[in-house]
Amino acid sequence: MSCAEDEKNPAAWIDEIAPHEQSLSEEKIERLAIRTRECLGLKPDGAVPNVTRAIERAGIIVSPMRSLNMRGGANLTSEGVTAPSSQWHAMCIGYLGNGALGGDRLRFTKAHELGHLILHRYRKPDSPQLVEREAHIFAGAFLISQLDARLVLKSNLSLRDFLPIKAGWGISIAALISRSHNLGIIDRQRYTSLNIQLSGKGWKKQEPVPVGIENPLLLKQMITSAYGFKTDQGLKIDSIGLASELGAPFRYLDYWSDGLDDEGMHWGIAANRFEQRPNRMIA
Repeated sequence: MSCAEDEKNPAAWIDEIAPHEQSLSEEKIERLAIRTRECLGLKPDGAVPNVTRAIERAGIIVSPMRSLNMRGGANLTSEGVTAPSSQWHAMCIGYLGNGALGGDRLRFTKAHELGHLILHRYRKPDSPQLVEREAHIFAGAFLISQLDARLVLKSNLSLRDFLPIKAGWGISIAALISRSHNLGIIDRQRYTSLNIQLSGKGWKKQEPVPVGIENPLLLKQMITSAYGFKTDQGLKIDSIGLASELGAPFRYLDYWSDGLDDEGMHWGIAANRFEQRPNRMIA
């Protein structure tokens, strides 16, 4: 079954597959995750090579976020944000871009927010906890299908047995343990034991086996296409004109786009930027 395509409405495929019924079973969420893979041009099985690029190819903007007090202790309380019920055709997934999260966490966060866009487009579960649980299940199913999970994840895996699985699938050990429990591969006792071990090793804060960070491209390409102009140094952006026309400070547009090439830099009059850059590619 093909997915809806509409050049004027990139979100048409989401409108087509988004559920309307108030109650969703976990099995239905699993099927929707596989259907989403199909609509994004991905195989139903195997690892997702690049979550960010797959989402952007569907016309969904993926952008790093920044809180107003990033330097302080009260940073963003969420790792991601989106507006699933928005009636605007343009859709955006924001993620914490201050370098605090590894590539595996960012992949899961983006898949989680994609789950919100689909699962909660036309419905609102009874509690915020259920909303988050549904998106969590979706993210796990999107990143490693139920069939693959049952082939790869076993009930007797030790904590270190998860390391090569994380490397191959780009999913954190914590998320793999959660996926194992959700699918009934491990029971509650084993789930608790593995999480205690995870904390004991200090892996709750930083797991071994780094996963490459996926940097977004779409918003930067859109801004450069609409507001860029050719110079001897390549395509540049008029930071003053851009900020004036879009009604947002250039430093935020620069941050959300993961870095814009400001023409003023060549003349030594570049617009202000945030000192702290979003996550950068490490692999």
